Amino acid sequence: MPVETEVDADTVAAAALFADARESMVNEGGDYLFAVQEAGIGPDHIRAELGEILAGSGDGRRSDDELTIFKSLGLAAEDLASAEHVYARALAEGAGTSVPF
Repeated sequence: MPVETEVDADTVAAAALFADARESMVNEGGDYLFAVQEAGIGPDHIRAELGEILAGSGDGRRSDDELTIFKSLGLAAEDLASAEHVYARALAEGAGTSVPF
């Protein structure tokens, strides 16, 4: 059981909850797991994965005042996408130094 949280259980329970991966969330997401124990939420509380939102197959925020939480537990694909974006921007701006491997 994880021992750290970033958001209290009542806030997680009150929010629309989004994950990078449901499986990761239900197995190792501290904020989610504490809310399961303390606020009685379950796997159906996870509205969608980020990929589902991007693909249009999952519901995102339903109103401007809706409280939402996205919990990232760190997928390699997210790291690679971020690195590619930073690299492309550095190339476009002529910034950085090329280092051979």
